[in-house]
Amino acid sequence: MDGVLTGVVIAGTAHLVNLVDVGPGVAVGSVLLLLGASGLPGAVGPMAAAAVLAPADLGEHAMLGDTGAHGLGAALGVALARRCGRPGGRFVGRSSGRTGRVALAAGLVASASNGERISSVARRASGVLRRAAGVAGAPGR
Repeated sequence: MDGVLTGVVIAGTAHLVNLVDVGPGVAVGSVLLLLGASGLPGAVGPMAAAAVLAPADLGEHAMLGDTGAHGLGAALGVALARRCGRPGGRFVGRSSGRTGRVALAAGLVASASNGERISSVARRASGVLRRAAGVAGAPGR
């Protein structure tokens, strides 16, 4: 059962990052924001990958694409699953082990079932943030 939950967390996180990859820098920025806010100690790999990809993705010199978004999301999923799997893991309140992974998996399944809404919200948020930052290619510029 634990292996299935871990698989759902990893695949679900990969899918979620792909859902929010609606424009330059959105997926990378989302991963960096989540990692920075959560303070996951085992997330050095995904954090470093996102930081390396950010300038090229934001500058529209390279595109993350489905493969990159899924890979980055899977790396994030591994870090989340590892954190939730530890006794005393703090990601989902005070839940740990199976309870934390069940809660995380349920949230990820819910986001997957509302994929179009998730992408729509990410698209709107991306446009607002890009306009506010004065980034070229922002809607309305």
